[in-house]
Amino acid sequence: MEMATNTDNKTNIDGNNQDCTAISFETHGTHPKACIEGFEKTTNWRFPRLLISDNKQLAVKCLCHALVLAYILAAVHHWYLSGVKDIGWKNGLGLLIVLVTCYYGVMPVKCMLTLIPVEKLVKVLPLEHFKIGVLCTFLGSFVLFLFFDTKNNRHRLLPLAGLGLFVLVGFIFSKHRGHVNWTTVASGLATQITIGLLTIRWKVGRSIVQAVGQLAEKFFSFAYIGAKVTYGHELIDNYGVFAFKVLSVLFFMCFVIEILFYYGIIQTIVIKLGWCLQKLLGTTAVESVNTCASVFLGMSEAPIMIKPYLADLTESEIHTVMMGGFSTVAGTVFAAYTSFGIDPAYLITASVMSAPTALSFSKLIFPETEKSVNSVDQICPKKTNDEGNVMDAACKGAQFGLKIIGAIVANIVAFVSFVAFINAVITWLGHLVGVDNLSFEYVLGKMLIPVTWLLGVDPSECEAVGKLIGLKMTINEFVAYKEMGDLIKEGKLNRKSEIVATFALCSFANPGSIGTMIATLTTLCPTQRSAITKNVFRAFLGGTITCFLTAAIASLLIIEEGLND
Repeated sequence: MEMATNTDNKTNIDGNNQDCTAISFETHGTHPKACIEGFEKTTNWRFPRLLISDNKQLAVKCLCHALVLAYILAAVHHWYLSGVKDIGWKNGLGLLIVLVTCYYGVMPVKCMLTLIPVEKLVKVLPLEHFKIGVLCTFLGSFVLFLFFDTKNNRHRLLPLAGLGLFVLVGFIFSKHRGHVNWTTVASGLATQITIGLLTIRWKVGRSIVQAVGQLAEKFFSFAYIGAKVTYGHELIDNYGVFAFKVLSVLFFMCFVIEILFYYGIIQTIVIKLGWCLQKLLGTTAVESVNTCASVFLGMSEAPIMIKPYLADLTESEIHTVMMGGFSTVAGTVFAAYTSFGIDPAYLITASVMSAPTALSFSKLIFPETEKSVNSVDQICPKKTNDEGNVMDAACKGAQFGLKIIGAIVANIVAFVSFVAFINAVITWLGHLVGVDNLSFEYVLGKMLIPVTWLLGVDPSECEAVGKLIGLKMTINEFVAYKEMGDLIKEGKLNRKSEIVATFALCSFANPGSIGTMIATLTTLCPTQRSAITKNVFRAFLGGTITCFLTAAIASLLIIEEGLND
């Protein structure tokens, strides 16, 4: 491969090979223009910063594909000679075939989209009235399906009433009730239901999600090797100290994510998903991309992708950006939750299901009344110029993990201590009037019993699940999941209550996150400070109710036969 040796050569090569253009995430002085062409250029992230001729680049690509094919053939040959019947869909040859199929399966789709002009493709998309008809048919069919599916246990229909009540509450407290786009609201629920049917009810889909969860756990476990080298075998294996074992995974995750971000892989994924959500729900590009990114990156990191566009967002879009962060959890913290005994498959499903609902429910409680100036074509998978190379980016990612871990430890210590203090005060006040064993958790558990009952939790366990939700709303989800893990070990939660609680707790909607959200967005865009601070609490409540909607749908779809699969 020929590297540019001087300025003249570099300029000449750059002119002939625009695929190698380096772009950044810096805020531009003017509003970003449409950059479909730039998006196509930057999708070739596999050979970053290599200024090589088109012919040689094609030869390198062909060689790589040939090596991949040869390796797959060798793996198939080895499996055939071994005589093993199990192809290993979770961790063997089957997994390799799935990954390769997913990668190469995208190429025919790209070819089709290249042959069909985008303008003509948009014209053949369903009209609004046709979309409404499809939504009505889908939701009606779903209700009919539930009617027959619950014929032996009508108590399972209770979460359906919960869904209706949560939507009604959102409408009552909507900021502009006359501007609610019910098509967007219904589209979000339909998308969430579809994801739930595929990942909860469909046995094959459930197996796929469980396999992904197991792979995620195995991936997280590699961080323990570095932790043992750093902190010692005793702290990690024998004592399992949370700050040293569990939180060490965040160093590893931030390290890997920064590498993926450097090569533009995460940006490309979330932009594609954001485009899909925009077309499905009718939401704008920036808020759709941010909500998708929140599932992968988290509420603090996702807005970085849309930084150049924050200043031009409407107040409703700012609210949706915040609510997207409050409604999901980042993939970087899954390991911390799974260490408490939480099922990783349901964590992944809960976070993914909440993304479309966060968008649609946000447009219910804060409908759009202004004209958006952003489109998905303006958001490009740009890399940063801050890092000199991939190793620099990876090291910065690991160092950023230190900030996250410090924030987690500080919040847990401070909030748990504060709750202990509140508990002592409440217990003392209760003792003075003859009420023993009165505590903060006891009060929260009692207050949230109606909510957990509407989610389909067994009546005998409603108070326990309500206490968990209360802990999450007043402290954070780490403390709530830790308490939930203890309840699971003690056998105080049945399998359905465990699953419903997993969905209901799976978001960053907690008091500490309010401060984090305000600090992040006001730093990225000081001009939107008023809109951010004015609407952050509404977004916090909306994110909490979004989790209730997700938990209600999960509860509707869970059947007794599938609880132990």
